[in-house]
Amino acid sequence: VLYISDRPNAYNLKLTWEKTTTYNAGIDFAFLNNRISGSVDYYFRNTTDLLNNVTVAMGTNFRKRVMSNIGSLQNQGVEFSINAVAIDLGKKFKWDLGYNVTWNENKITKINGEETMIDGWGTAGDGFGHSIQKFAVGYATNTFYLYEAKKGTREDGSHYWYIIDQDNDSKINEQDKVLKHSPVAPVTMGFQTKFQFYNFDLGLSFRANIGNYVFNNV
Repeated sequence: VLYISDRPNAYNLKLTWEKTTTYNAGIDFAFLNNRISGSVDYYFRNTTDLLNNVTVAMGTNFRKRVMSNIGSLQNQGVEFSINAVAIDLGKKFKWDLGYNVTWNENKITKINGEETMIDGWGTAGDGFGHSIQKFAVGYATNTFYLYEAKKGTREDGSHYWYIIDQDNDSKINEQDKVLKHSPVAPVTMGFQTKFQFYNFDLGLSFRANIGNYVFNNV
């Protein structure tokens, strides 16, 4: 008697490592005896043979999803940071400040094969096993793929929401979904401050993401 405890894992004989090329240029600065210092950096990063777990046709592998090389990804951006010693009284008291901000552009530049859009890395779904985050050329990774809603106004002044019929065929179906908004923040920033009083110190850190979206998966 042959007992099978589990089915085989998916495999891909053509699977390769991701390959990334990065270019970076920057300027460091300091003045007032290093009381104020900082840096400005520009970076460009291109990744080919991007890895992702993609859906395959039934019967072509041992699992529904297989790790594959799906295309190319590009990141470019600017980073700026500045640090300052606002007060320095030696061991008696010292106050440091720091701030940094980064702008980043993230987009898919190529998808292998004949597909123009594939499922992304995101886990957000519509409740029926369908991914609502996609990879598409010219868009950020994990861009949301959803129906677009618009607020309307009734005659009595009350408001309601309706789905936009993108192709004006009087039907709401898959063709009315749009690629819009990214969970990847184009701007991130941070602020730090630290107070030192003899052998005691107090530090505070604040972080912010600006421009990214989240999905309310209720």
